[in-house]
Amino acid sequence: MSQQAERPPRGPLGTQGYVVSPGQIKIGDMVGFDGVFFEITDMAGGTAHKALHFRDREPITVSGPLLVFRKIEYTPVLGEMVYSRPSA
Repeated sequence: MSQQAERPPRGPLGTQGYVVSPGQIKIGDMVGFDGVFFEITDMAGGTAHKALHFRDREPITVSGPLLVFRKIEYTPVLGEMVYSRPSA
């Protein structure tokens, strides 16, 4: 019997998931709670921990790795799609 690796949850359309440390979290990243994704609108703290603020949700404090979703940026050039992903 083969075991399949557990897939990370899917994020909103047009995003890519990254596991990041608190120091790598950015405003605009999205975090999922019970299947609903909230965009980080503000944050406070240092590199070891962050207090993340959302619209329509209470803030949370993060002190370890977190799965965030970032928008995939693309620029159409002469009918071509050029994708650039932020470095993790």
